[in-house]
Parts: sequence; structure tokens; C-alpha cells
Amino acid sequence: NNQLNTTEDLNREIQNLRNLKLQIQELENSLSLEAQTKFYPELSRISLRKLSGWNQEFKISKGSQNKLKTGSGVISHCGIVGFVQEVYENSANIKLISNKNFRMVAHLKGDKRPVTFRGNGISASGALQGYLYDIPADVKIPENEQIEVVSSNLGGKFPNGLHIGFISKLEPSSDGVFKTSKVLLSSSLNQISEVTILRRNNAN
Repeated sequence: NNQLNTTEDLNREIQNLRNLKLQIQELENSLSLEAQTKFYPELSRISLRKLSGWNQEFKISKGSQNKLKTGSGVISHCGIVGFVQEVYENSANIKLISNKNFRMVAHLKGDKRPVTFRGNGISASGALQGYLYDIPADVKIPENEQIEVVSSNLGGKFPNGLHIGFISKLEPSSDGVFKTSKVLLSSSLNQISEVTILRRNNAN
């Protein structure tokens, strides 16, 4: 009897593990995660950041010798920083998220629908900012509240859920179908001294 009970318990535990694996797979699918997509972090110091282009780009001290490639995402403790624009042997240029030529797919936190983020330099008050487009018409922001904007893995440069910024006021778009909003970016982007480059699994 004891042996039978032990065998039944083992079979039950195996079935529980199988169910758990299925739940994890379903969760990955529901979050649009690609299990085969991996990022390899490469830490680098910022070696040059000119005042004239402070909110546009900077240079890092690693390059093709470290297997960096153009288009790779760049992050830090404050979230999305930008992506690799040009790669040299021992350095690379990074386009900042506030650069007006920077674009990426994003999400509103808790909402799977894709929206479009574009950098927009600095505001009149000196804050780094961006614009968010294609916000669904049913999105609303209660007064004195804000919604976090996070990264999407749909563009292939970043995993889901990394911080981009916050929106607090919605405006109707020119087509009347969607909404737009200014995005307040992290002030920490002005002080960062090192970043992490997300090398993709095909960057060997």
C-alpha cells in the first residue's frame, strides 16, 4: 500500500509538472514572447557625449571586437536608452531614445496593443521627451494620473516590458481614429555613465 501510494503520488507530481509547463507555455504565448529569442548583455562605459548633441547620441568604448552590431538595443538602470547606430572596431555610436529620428514599437503597460514611439528632443523646461502615436481611442487617463509606456519585443531590439516613460495627457490624432501623447522620459538619461547593449542570439 505504501509503495502504491508513493507511485500514485509520483505520477500525480509528474502530471502537475506537465500542467505547469503547459501553463508557462500559454503564458509565454499570451505575452507574445519568443522562447528562442535571447539577448546577451554587453556592458560598456560611455566614452564621449558632446554638449551639442547631448540628447541625440553618444559614443561607447566597445565595438565590432566585442561582436556589437548596428540595430542592437541599448538599456540602463532607467530603462530604454537607444540603439546602436554605427559600429567601429573599438567603439560605437548610440542613438538616444530622445533623438527625433529614433522610433520603436511600444505598449502601454498592461495593454498588449502596439503603439508607436518617436523621440522628440527636449521640452521647453529641458526635460527629455518623445511622442506616442497610434494610441487606441478607448484609452483614457484619469485626472492627475499617468500611464507607463514600456518596450515591445515586436521590433526585435528589446524584450517586453522595459521602461520608456510616462504619458499623462491624450490628444486626438489628425485622422481622428487614434490618440497621441507626449512622453516624459527619465531624467536619469542625462546622468548615465554606462549602458548595456543587448546582443541578439544571431550576433555571434
